[in-house]
Amino acid sequence: FYAPVPDNSIAGQLAAYLQIPVKKIILYTPTYRDYDTSEGEKRSVFGFAMDKTSMASLSAVMDKEDAILIYKLHPWQEQSCIIDSDSKRLLNYRNIPFTCNLYTIMAETDVLITDYTSTYFDFLHRDKPVIFNFYDLERYESLRGLSYQPVECITAGHIVTNAEEMITAVQELLSGKDPYREKRSEIHRLFNYHHDGNSAKRICQQILA
Repeated sequence: FYAPVPDNSIAGQLAAYLQIPVKKIILYTPTYRDYDTSEGEKRSVFGFAMDKTSMASLSAVMDKEDAILIYKLHPWQEQSCIIDSDSKRLLNYRNIPFTCNLYTIMAETDVLITDYTSTYFDFLHRDKPVIFNFYDLERYESLRGLSYQPVECITAGHIVTNAEEMITAVQELLSGKDPYREKRSEIHRLFNYHHDGNSAKRICQQILA
């Protein structure tokens, strides 16, 4: 029986809810895919195949580091084609039993997993590691297109396309390694002009001017 110390942080509340220690948060924010339909084949939330062995390996990595992975699907995403995991270490955002939003979670996130979404540029302000899940890069590029090509030029983080690569990347980053820190800093300076935490203040000033 796990008895967590009362803590109002996202991690603390999740630990109390799930009855497991939660010290690190991985946030997965996949973008919208209009080619995922309810009539199509069901897939794992990661897109690539995740059998029981792979899921157990990922859960074991997170168990070791007291980490949890929260996945927040795009609001327009066809959710019926996604297979929810039964692992306590993988949690669907819509099943969180208390009020929070993407950015309150992001403020406590230790590792972001994303793909072609702009969440990446927001998270650069955190200066924390990123994993890019490009399991369907060719298909997405041909059907929906990309804003930057080649996209690898602006991806400051591990690029993964299958379960083995995902598990390896998560394990490395949760252990404290951060091989893309320098490139991440360069991309942050390129895409985010202000780095002072006063964006909301500037927006208010602009509106009131």
